[in-house]
Amino acid sequence: MEPKLQIRVQRYGWDAASELYEDGWRAPLASAQQTLLRVAAIKRGERVIEAACGSGLVTRSLAEAVGPSGEVLATDLS
Repeated sequence: MEPKLQIRVQRYGWDAASELYEDGWRAPLASAQQTLLRVAAIKRGERVIEAACGSGLVTRSLAEAVGPSGEVLATDLS
């Protein structure tokens, strides 16, 4: 499959699932996300980049961790 077509198909799939994504993955991913945040040890005022952020389940926690003086840049294919 051509790379551009593959990205388009993948994006369509994620967009179609977006309404159910967060509710469906919040509980199953909670433990891994808590571990990630603990290991990353994000501090107030830091600048963080999150790739493949999905619906922002981790992004919101990152934003709380860096506080108003920090920044979070999050991106996702969809």
